Amino acid sequence: PLLTMDDEESDAICVQSEPDREEANAVLNVYTCQNRDNRLRIKFRTVEGQFGTLSCYVIPQTNPKSSQRIQIPIKPLSL
Repeated sequence: PLLTMDDEESDAICVQSEPDREEANAVLNVYTCQNRDNRLRIKFRTVEGQFGTLSCYVIPQTNPKSSQRIQIPIKPLSL
């Protein structure tokens, strides 16, 4: 239900994986920041009538490694 859009200002590398329907994953993208960048902007568009939850996992460059999950609800009428 998500269509990722290119962002010309970002130098991040994006790796897209095929959806895993058994795990109910529609999109799996992994973004890696380059050089000394520590901010990332991702643009996406939703498909009208589709709904679900967008889960983002943020992993900082600090030690010990830990992650933070951010969940964003996507509503079916996202005009």
